Amino acid sequence: MPAGRFFLRTENLQRILDERDHSHVELAQDVGVTPSYWSQIFHRRRLVSPKMRRALLASPILAGGAREELFERADEQAPDSAQVRSSPGGED
Repeated sequence: MPAGRFFLRTENLQRILDERDHSHVELAQDVGVTPSYWSQIFHRRRLVSPKMRRALLASPILAGGAREELFERADEQAPDSAQVRSSPGGED
């Protein structure tokens, strides 16, 4: 998948977390963001930046699965742009 901005495919991610008995808090800590910031990404209020995507792909919590199925290019999906923020730098 080329560089760019992505949304999470939350159903796939939730299935992986459930199967491996991990929490969102554990994943947030593993990728180096606060649980609050992670919640915004998970609930698709923020796009997944290239840096966050790399962190998720490197996470041992998500290792061994079809991790590329976790992402959907932002241009393939058209949510209300007023509600979705791109990360200016901050935690991603």
